Amino acid sequence: MKTYLVIFFALLSLDSYSQNSEELYVPIEIAYYPGYHFRIPWEEEQDKYTWFKVLTYSLTNPKDSRKLYSTNKAEFNKKNNKMLFTRNGCDSLIREYTRKASTMVENRNQFGVGAYYEQEKSGDKLYWRCVCMPASEIKDLPHGDDVVVGVHLKYLEPKDFVYKFKKYKLDSLDLNDAPYFTIFPTDISPSFDCSKASTVIEKAICRNAELANLDKELFKLYKEAFKAKGNNVKSDQRKWLTERDKNCEGKKNENVTEILKELYNIRINELKKIINSTDAHL
Repeated sequence: MKTYLVIFFALLSLDSYSQNSEELYVPIEIAYYPGYHFRIPWEEEQDKYTWFKVLTYSLTNPKDSRKLYSTNKAEFNKKNNKMLFTRNGCDSLIREYTRKASTMVENRNQFGVGAYYEQEKSGDKLYWRCVCMPASEIKDLPHGDDVVVGVHLKYLEPKDFVYKFKKYKLDSLDLNDAPYFTIFPTDISPSFDCSKASTVIEKAICRNAELANLDKELFKLYKEAFKAKGNNVKSDQRKWLTERDKNCEGKKNENVTEILKELYNIRINELKKIINSTDAHL
């Protein structure tokens, strides 16, 4: 029997909120069928748990959870109701979950950290994306509980979710159309608008909070260095951008991210030296 709750965390204990002073996140698994008009079929009333599942203990540890449920329901409920994690804790949980999920089924292929798909017998593909969403962003979204093939699921209402997060492109999970995020993109803010990301490099930056921060820092430092050294810095920056693009050409998503981190750190240090040398002569 499905139970609908208006406040998402109404049943969570106060202890869940007192893990530490960091913002807390909820690990979510999102699914959709390609070719669907709205990508995520939010108007479907049947089987809502298919589209937005909270990655609770039942999903991340199915064998252990079933055993615990049969021997100690109180302890099971305590573990299965844990939905709040620190950012690092949530990210680690998703990495481990997607790693296990991608190796459990032979016809499931990894698309990169936080995303994978399964090839159905019918020939249709069902895509998933796993993200860590700030609890503050979804605490008021309606959700429900259900038991499917012995698995106790918690899910968000598709319609409410899609409307609320369309601005983050989570209504379109096609990796060719929109960036995907291991961490939910509320804190991903590079020097450009991620909603307009089109190149491989732009999408890579918009998928990774660390890389997005490096991009913003580099842009800020470049403006400072340009004021000090003018066209020399502009020329060097153009050469660096050309070299950056060449290094990433033909590489896979995860490799592009690591390459960019290294290149951005090197360029940031170069710009800092230019700025510091200028300050020393003042």
